[in-house]
Amino acid sequence: MIKEYFYLQFVLTNRKLKDFGFNIIAGYLLIIASFLLLSFYLFHKVSYAQYIYLLFPLYFFIRLSNRERNDFLKINFPEWQYQKIRIIENLLITLPFALFLCLKQGFLVAAILIVMSVLFSVIRIRKKITIVIPTPFSKHPFEFTVGFRNSFFLFPVAYYVATMAIVHNNFNLGVVSLGIVTGVVCCFYFFADNIYYIWIFSFSPSRFLNYKIKKALLYTSLLSAPVLLSLSVFDWQNCWILWLGFILGCLILVMFIFAKYAAFPNEVGIKEFVLIGGAIVCFPLILFIPVYFRNKAIEKLKPILSD
Repeated sequence: MIKEYFYLQFVLTNRKLKDFGFNIIAGYLLIIASFLLLSFYLFHKVSYAQYIYLLFPLYFFIRLSNRERNDFLKINFPEWQYQKIRIIENLLITLPFALFLCLKQGFLVAAILIVMSVLFSVIRIRKKITIVIPTPFSKHPFEFTVGFRNSFFLFPVAYYVATMAIVHNNFNLGVVSLGIVTGVVCCFYFFADNIYYIWIFSFSPSRFLNYKIKKALLYTSLLSAPVLLSLSVFDWQNCWILWLGFILGCLILVMFIFAKYAAFPNEVGIKEFVLIGGAIVCFPLILFIPVYFRNKAIEKLKPILSD
């Protein structure tokens, strides 16, 4: 049954590639090429890339740990098969990242990543904790309220990295901390909206997108302020680099917002990630790809929102 399960996942992945308009072989080659380009780019530009690299598979571990999904697996598979499936899934996600880390001589970080993958597959929270974490954000748009509560623990990590940047006079660490904040915020926009959360706005598609962007930039600025202000005070000579990085991060966030609604009613998929990755690696494309996403998003929103 386990072989049949993974074969079915393979078939569904191929079907998604076809739905996106990709030839199956070309689609897999494009995914591999994008992964390698982004990985080499990250390690070339960032001093502590090995540790940032751990955050990327963490996103997939969290997605695979979705409660509804795992409840479905438990219903359809015996306990030992369910556990085996979860371990294999996480190890498959880990494999390309661990191999690339080994290529970059990051053997210890690769080992940590493998241990993390196994822990995420076997550790379960048996009791539902009903603590409501307060947020500084309003309920509209919901992305920041939900996203902050699901990933709040990552922001203290980012602020700790910024503190270490000041203590050790390492400006590159400060850039990393800002990257963590903006990267986590971009993750808030990976998931598709319930159509009701769009319909309740009496906006035109363009005004709706402008509203989303305005709120996203405001709240991102609020979350980034501790990093930006503290490092600007302690290293004012290089602070322009940090502020430029913040502006570029905001441009990427805007691109994610457009991509989210360009993919609606589906989640942001492989096609959108490839285009976004292309805009990040080949930066002049950031002038064109958001326009493409925006036009497509307006088309998707027109049947829901009235002018």
